[in-house]
Amino acid sequence: MRLGVNAWIFGSLPIDEKISMARKLGFEGIELNYGDDVQEESGLKAPNDMALPSLCTSLFWRYPLNSPDEETRRKGVSVGISMAKTAAKLGASVILIVPGVNNPSLSYDQLLTLSASSLKQIGKVARDLGITIGVENVWNKLLYSPVEYATFIRELGEGFGAYFDVGNVMEIGHPTQWLKELQGMIVGVHFKDYDLQSKRFVPLLQGDVPWKEVMPFLSSYHGFVMVEQGPYRGHPYQAAIDARAAMSTIFSYAV
Repeated sequence: MRLGVNAWIFGSLPIDEKISMARKLGFEGIELNYGDDVQEESGLKAPNDMALPSLCTSLFWRYPLNSPDEETRRKGVSVGISMAKTAAKLGASVILIVPGVNNPSLSYDQLLTLSASSLKQIGKVARDLGITIGVENVWNKLLYSPVEYATFIRELGEGFGAYFDVGNVMEIGHPTQWLKELQGMIVGVHFKDYDLQSKRFVPLLQGDVPWKEVMPFLSSYHGFVMVEQGPYRGHPYQAAIDARAAMSTIFSYAV
C-alpha cells in the first residue's frame, strides 16, 4: 500500500500549495478533485517525487448517472468522460465515480440499469485512455450489500473496479465483510473514520472503524490508500498533519 491524501483536506488552498504540503508531510501521492482543483483543460503536472494517481469529484451528486432525467444523465456522463481525459493528462490511472443515487420515481432495477448504461458509456472512453473506473460505495441507498456491490462491478466488465471507502461502510455494514467480498477487485481506497454514536465522520483513530481488523484484508492491495476528510477550521495544514500521524499507526496494523 502507498500513502496518499485527498486534496479536500487542505480546503481552499491553491493546488500547488496542496501538492507541496502533501509532499512535505510524507504523503506519496495526492488525489485531486475534478471541478475543484482541476478541469479538463488543466496543464497541471505533478512533481517528479509526487504522484497524482487518481481523480475524484462531487459532481455526480449534482448529475446522477441514473437520474430519471435524460439530460441530467447526459451531463453526468460528460463529467465522467472529462474526468477520464483529465486523468490521462495528469498521469493518473483511476477515476472515482459515484454510480448513481436512489430515486423513488423509478424501480430499483431501473436505477441499476441506468447506472450501468451510463458507466459503460464513460468506460468506452476511459479504456481507450488507459484509465480504470473505480466505482465508489457511498450513501446513495443503492448497492448496500457487499455481494450486490461486487456483482454490479463484475457485470460492468473490463476497466472497472471497486473504489472502497472504509468509513462509508460503517453505518450500513462491517468493513471486513466488504473487503472479503472485494478481494482482487479494489482499484482505490479511501480512509476516513466514523463515530457510530454521534453518526458523523471524525478524524482517523477517533471513530469506530476497526483498523486492526481492516488492515490485514488490504495486505494484497498495492495501490494508494487516500485519506479523505475535510480541513480543520483553525488551520489549513493541521488536519493533514494529524491524518499523516494517524496513518503511521494504522499502517502498522498491516501484515
